[in-house]
Amino acid sequence: MLLVLCGVYIFCTLPGIVFQIFTFITDEFSVFGRYRNTYKLTTAISLLTQFINSSINFVIYMAMNERFARSYVDLFGCSFLLRSKDEAGEKDAQTKPTMGTSLASKTEKPSSTSDAT
Repeated sequence: MLLVLCGVYIFCTLPGIVFQIFTFITDEFSVFGRYRNTYKLTTAISLLTQFINSSINFVIYMAMNERFARSYVDLFGCSFLLRSKDEAGEKDAQTKPTMGTSLASKTEKPSSTSDAT
């Protein structure tokens, strides 16, 4: 999880770093300079990637850390977030055949061995 977070951070802050480097190197790369349209576009991309980095961190934590997700649900009462995930897992467990068994044998109820007359 730490590697994913670090990778996302580096990917999202790289445009801002490149933007700052060009701002220091080129005098005409400013709001009123020769490359003002490129400057505005680069500023927008830099801010967008920083916003994405800030918002994606929560999604990564929720997806990769079950303890964090459960604590969040307990704290804010959003049980529907985990319930749908748990129900999907239970459905998969009921419908997926395991090695050596068939799907029909898993869904059928076992027949009783004693016959009542």
